[in-house]
Amino acid sequence: MKYLFLRRAAVLLVAFLLGPQLLAAQVAERINGFTVGRTASQQLWKPTVVGADRTGILLGLFGEVPLPGRVFRIRAEGNYVQRGGLVSGDFEGVPLNGEVRSEYLSFVLQVKFARSLGPVYAFIAAGPTLERLLRTRQDALLAEVLEQERDPVFNAAASGGVGFRISPALIVEVEARWVRGLSPAYLGSFLTVKNRSLELLMRVGRLSG
Repeated sequence: MKYLFLRRAAVLLVAFLLGPQLLAAQVAERINGFTVGRTASQQLWKPTVVGADRTGILLGLFGEVPLPGRVFRIRAEGNYVQRGGLVSGDFEGVPLNGEVRSEYLSFVLQVKFARSLGPVYAFIAAGPTLERLLRTRQDALLAEVLEQERDPVFNAAASGGVGFRISPALIVEVEARWVRGLSPAYLGSFLTVKNRSLELLMRVGRLSG
């Protein structure tokens, strides 16, 4: 039993170390495809208010190419994404009922690293995003204090997920991505507001040489 355990541990260690090479052999091509997903967004107010998530959608296109060595990949995206947040209490905790609804054209650039066994692989990715404001709507009470809409908005994004090679030319990925605002989305005379979102995504991509 002891030797069987050591043999299995050795196999797993070799698989872990060779994962990038296995993935390189499988997904060395360029990938182009589309992304669909749901967002759960909240706004970070300073001074702090009582807030809650607002749900939305994400739709977009992406392209991905391997870097030299084929362990890391670069992924670029263009997405339509809905963000915003709910406000249920002001700076002093006094109850109120307000909502901010924002729509952005989001450009994402991430470095991706993956390890693989067979047709299934796990990956992580991170990088910056730049978002151009398409439309924003606030309840009248919040519009009184949100005096300036900032455009563009810069964020940091980190994600992880799993991918499946469905056929020689098709992959599907399921991904969770965390997005945190680096620059304010809104300004007021005494406040700043940044975006924060959790995105649950599905990607479908076609491989090409």
